[in-house]
Amino acid sequence: MYQDSPLFGWGLGMFQFLYRQYKPPLSFELAFFAHNDYLQFLLELGPIGLLIFIAFICVLLKRLLILIINLDSTPVSHKIESFIYLTVCIGLLLHTFFTFHLYQLTMQIMFAYYLGRSTRHFYLAQSIAIYKKNLQQENKLYFSLYRGFVTIVVLLMLCGGLSLYYLQQAEKSQNERQQLNYYWLAGLFFPPLEHYDALSALVLSKKLLDMPIGSSQHEEMAGLALKKINAAIDKVPLNARNYATKAGILQTMRADSTSVVEEYEHALTNTPFDFGIRYDYAHFLVATQQTSKALTVLWGAWGGVNARVYKDAIKFLKYQLELNTLYGNPEDNTLIEQQIQHLANLQKQAEYGVYVFKK
Repeated sequence: MYQDSPLFGWGLGMFQFLYRQYKPPLSFELAFFAHNDYLQFLLELGPIGLLIFIAFICVLLKRLLILIINLDSTPVSHKIESFIYLTVCIGLLLHTFFTFHLYQLTMQIMFAYYLGRSTRHFYLAQSIAIYKKNLQQENKLYFSLYRGFVTIVVLLMLCGGLSLYYLQQAEKSQNERQQLNYYWLAGLFFPPLEHYDALSALVLSKKLLDMPIGSSQHEEMAGLALKKINAAIDKVPLNARNYATKAGILQTMRADSTSVVEEYEHALTNTPFDFGIRYDYAHFLVATQQTSKALTVLWGAWGGVNARVYKDAIKFLKYQLELNTLYGNPEDNTLIEQQIQHLANLQKQAEYGVYVFKK
C-alpha cells in the first residue's frame, strides 16, 4: 500500500477503504485501522506528514524534559500539573504504537484537553518563574484560549449530534422529499462526509424510475442525482458503492452504455469481490446483449471474501446459474448448485456471515 503512494500518502482516513484491496484474498479480517497510528499516518499522509507529527511529539518531549530538570527548583502547582498532563499525553502517544487512539473521537478530545491543560500550565509555570508581574495578564490569555478550545469542541459535538439526529429522521421518514431535506440538513452540519450526498442520490435515483424518461422533470431530477453522487465521489473516490449508484442513475437517463460500463468498472476496481455490484452490472450487460461479458463479471466474484446476508448471495448464485445454463458452460452448473446448497445450509444457522465462493 505504501509503495503505491510513497510520497504524499493516500489521504487521511483512506486506510479503511484501501485495506480491502491490499489484504490477502482469503483473509476474513475487515480492518478500519492499522492498529498503529504512526504506520497509518505514514500510509495516509506520507513521510512528510509523519515527520510533522514526530516533530510535534519532540516539542512535547522537550517541554517534559524542561519540567523534569527544573522540578526541584521552586516547585509550583502549575509546573506539577503540566508535568502530569504531559506525561499522560506522551503515554497515550506511546500506546498508539499498538492501537488507534488518535482516530477515536473520545481519545482525540481527551488528548486535546490534556494537551491544552499542560500547555497552559507549562507557560504559567514559566511565567511564575520569570514574569511574575505579568502572570495575571497571561492567565487571562490562556484562559481565553482554553475557553475557545472548549467552545470549538462543544460546537463539533453539537454538529455531530445534530447530523446524526437528522440522519435518523431521514431513515424513519417515508416521504422522499422529507428524506432529502433531512439528508441535506445532516450534511450541512458535517459537510466533509460523503454519506449524505450518496444517500440523497439513492433516493433521487428511485424517484427517477417513476418518471417518464425525457420529461423536463426527469432531466432535472437526474441532473440533481448526478450532482449529488459526483459530490460523494469527489469526497471519497474509493467508495465503490457510489460508482455503482452513478451507473444506475446513468441507466435511468438512457446514457451511453460505455459510460455505464466505465462506472461499474470503477466500482469493481475499488471492491473486486462485491457480488452486489457484480449482480447489477451483469443485469445491465444482459440487457445490452453482452451475455458473455456478464458471465465473466459474475465469475469474478468467486475466490474473494464476502461478508453479506446469505439470502443475497443465494440470489446472486441463482442468477448466475440461470445465465450459465443459457449462455455458459453447463458443466459449471454443478459447482454453482453445490455453492447454493452450501450457503442454504449456512443460512439455517445464521442470517449473515463471512464466506468465499470457492472455485
